[in-house]
Amino acid sequence: MNKLAPAILLTGLLLVGCAGAEIGAFANAAVAPSAHDALTADQLPVLATQCDNGPKEREFPRFARLMHDPQWMEYPSRMAAPDWPSGFYYDWYPQTVQLWTGPRSGDSRISYTRPWLEYLRDLQPDAATATWLTRIAAGLFNRTGNQFIPIHDLDSLKEEPVAEGISAGGNVVMVVEVRNGSGRLEMLYLRDEPPSVDEVNYELTPWLVTKFTSVSIDGELGNAGGIDTYFPNLAKKDDGYWVDLKRVEWFPLLPLCVTAERDLRVHNIPPTTGMAKQLGIIADGSQFTIREYLPQASDVWARTDEGWVLLEYLDAGGVPVYTSSWEMDTRPPILFP
Repeated sequence: MNKLAPAILLTGLLLVGCAGAEIGAFANAAVAPSAHDALTADQLPVLATQCDNGPKEREFPRFARLMHDPQWMEYPSRMAAPDWPSGFYYDWYPQTVQLWTGPRSGDSRISYTRPWLEYLRDLQPDAATATWLTRIAAGLFNRTGNQFIPIHDLDSLKEEPVAEGISAGGNVVMVVEVRNGSGRLEMLYLRDEPPSVDEVNYELTPWLVTKFTSVSIDGELGNAGGIDTYFPNLAKKDDGYWVDLKRVEWFPLLPLCVTAERDLRVHNIPPTTGMAKQLGIIADGSQFTIREYLPQASDVWARTDEGWVLLEYLDAGGVPVYTSSWEMDTRPPILFP
């Protein structure tokens, strides 16, 4: 049975329309490099660093991001493809990534039980977002076999709604196996009790909780519904689902020697996971070694020989900022204030 990884362990067609936006801001303290800084830079020691570029660790599990539509198809989005249904266009559309029960095939649709509907509801930032997400044909639940979902009055639920087996572009996944051009993902298991929303959420375990994203016909990226919306990576198989590897950009193999492009504050643990202590600074221009990754919301933290540093975060416009020579082509999901 697939179990939840420790927090610091490296371990089709939807008939809906979506609003999107190309704006965003820091969603929580983790994304701002100065949010946890009790000391000024000149009060912290400059740490000596070392560089190690190999041999690379190719074992699984490995973190990856799911590519956006313009990265893997010859069109800026599915809506621009010639086989897109005539007369069915919206300004924005959910940027979904199909998952399968097996390598390259298998119906991954899943019936949400009441406990998992409660977990889905509690993942959302507010009641209106939960209502939007559970609208039939809003993206996660389509019209096939579904009725109105009373997400705020589950005592009146008449039947379990069926959700699509999907993730969304830009999201982090944890790949535990590769076979036949597909990657098997670590996921939550339907038959288990839902975890605590305080422990398993987009901020702390983004490889287990998807942030819904959208894409315009011209390939611009945004948030589905124009809001921050989340759903669990939930599978009806205990070993998780599979994704086409043509949709995957791997995190660079480790260990990896990179160069700091600014002074980087070093913590004993990622501040998102507990009470962190500042250990010092890796100076701008210094080379250091990444040993381990920890995605947190739309950020990426890294364990180095000196401690934990923030590798990637979103600026006030929702654009990823890289603090070193480490970077990826696939941008993470935008976050709203």
